[in-house]
Amino acid sequence: MFRKREAPEIPQWAVNLLQSGCMMMKHSMHAPPRKRHVYFTQDLEFLIWKDPSTSKEIKKSQMMKAKRISGVSRGRTTPQLLRTKTGHGDYFAAEDKAFSVIGVSLDGEDRTVDLETNHSTEREQWCRAIEAVIEHHRAVKNVAGSDAFEMTDMASVLLEVQKEKEQ
Repeated sequence: MFRKREAPEIPQWAVNLLQSGCMMMKHSMHAPPRKRHVYFTQDLEFLIWKDPSTSKEIKKSQMMKAKRISGVSRGRTTPQLLRTKTGHGDYFAAEDKAFSVIGVSLDGEDRTVDLETNHSTEREQWCRAIEAVIEHHRAVKNVAGSDAFEMTDMASVLLEVQKEKEQ
């Protein structure tokens, strides 16, 4: 009667890329760009950006829940990525290597994680991989919501059948 819907799988190439991570430049509003190891946890539940020169524990401010990521924006699209070195148009970030991960912090605040890869092809791979994670989480949420609806609908049908039998 009801068919089980499933969320799309994240392609294996994307899983491998995200779990291994890579070194990127992270841009902020006030500090100069800094090297960060950017990766997803093994369960793909968190995006992490950490200082590669330290083994300190990762802070809440250095991670974002994957299911709270709403989008990826390619290029210099945020104030952090539009900063200039001299104030005269010499940008810190290269347009073809920059991207922003848009989402909500663990503290519930809207935020972006503004990154720059070493090559434009690397940026595209990361954007596509993160978009696959976003689509997966959206589908899981929709499947869970539709399953709840289907279960409610199924319960209603069963109650109606039971009432008919009792009469």
